[in-house]
Amino acid sequence: MSGNGNTGSYTIGFGNGTVTDITSYNENDPGFLYLPSDSRPINAPSVRLPDSFKFTGTSNFTFVAWINLQTLGFMGITPGIIAAEGESGGNPIGWAWYVDGNNGVTAYRYDGLGGGDTITLPWTDLGAPIPGPLYNTWLCLAVSYGSGNLRVSGFNTSGVYVSRTVASATSITSDPGYSCFIGQKYAAFPQMFVGYVAGYGGVVSPGDLATIYAATKDRYN
Repeated sequence: MSGNGNTGSYTIGFGNGTVTDITSYNENDPGFLYLPSDSRPINAPSVRLPDSFKFTGTSNFTFVAWINLQTLGFMGITPGIIAAEGESGGNPIGWAWYVDGNNGVTAYRYDGLGGGDTITLPWTDLGAPIPGPLYNTWLCLAVSYGSGNLRVSGFNTSGVYVSRTVASATSITSDPGYSCFIGQKYAAFPQMFVGYVAGYGGVVSPGDLATIYAATKDRYN
């Protein structure tokens, strides 16, 4: 995420996090971070992204990430892959892309009134033999929003592109007390390896996602 002047910060804790020294990484090919989660969320690591990645209103965006999930962490069954979720008046606001327990990989755009638009890409679509997380497996996943549609997609264990889409006209707001993070969703932290990550201020087509996948898969397969 350091391209084009965008620099992420390794942090611990939730809210806007506390910047700390980076640990548990591999700088050689394949490069990755290890986010180990923690029984106390104040000690759990994640990567804080610039506020420009909150993509408020109806801004178009795409994130692509190679992840290797180890556990769902200590804080429940919906830990974040990348999320800019906050809270207003007791209701969630912003957006989130996260591991949805045994269901799959989910994206949500919150309307600030206790609802919103959600879509899940099931684990079985990604190659799991039965419903449930694919642990210890590198997966290339993506989330995008544009033209009123929210899409979760990726490449399954056979390298086949799969996706699910839902209509979403919601105009979202953000919480200044909660940043956009890799590896956190409102104090829910997965235990996972994070490899290649890219963010775009527009919708990346399935064909271009396939190009990214082809250019990066040898690092993680």
